[in-house]
Amino acid sequence: MGVERLCEGANFQILFNADEVNLIYQFGEQSKAETCASLSAILPQIKDSDTKQIVSGTLKKLNALSEETRAELTATLYTRDKAVMRKLDTLVADYPDTYKLTGQDEVSKTYSFPKSHVSYRKPRTVSTEQRERERQMMIANNRAKKD
Repeated sequence: MGVERLCEGANFQILFNADEVNLIYQFGEQSKAETCASLSAILPQIKDSDTKQIVSGTLKKLNALSEETRAELTATLYTRDKAVMRKLDTLVADYPDTYKLTGQDEVSKTYSFPKSHVSYRKPRTVSTEQRERERQMMIANNRAKKD
């Protein structure tokens, strides 16, 4: 994932890998300074050299970004769809460091998670022949269940 902004007076792209985005999301605070302070606080406690390198690299990249750019790494999703809410509630329960329920009322919920977790898929196209085969298969399955 890349973030392109005017950083230190120059227009260039700063690339964050999935580990860095997840780290920012997990230790992210209300401001860039607070997030950097949280990451700096855990850095001396890290024993694994690879993890230490990821944290220090993330700190360097965050320091090059403006405050507005850091906020752009997090997606916010508002929904009133019950099926979507059930799926996201399961993700919040299973992965609380990654998915967060940030607000709710009687009919809707708002979630936040890393933008790297957002995906879009093109709709499936089914030919008339495929549709008819699947229809016949379902008819046969339903008849078998009745017998």
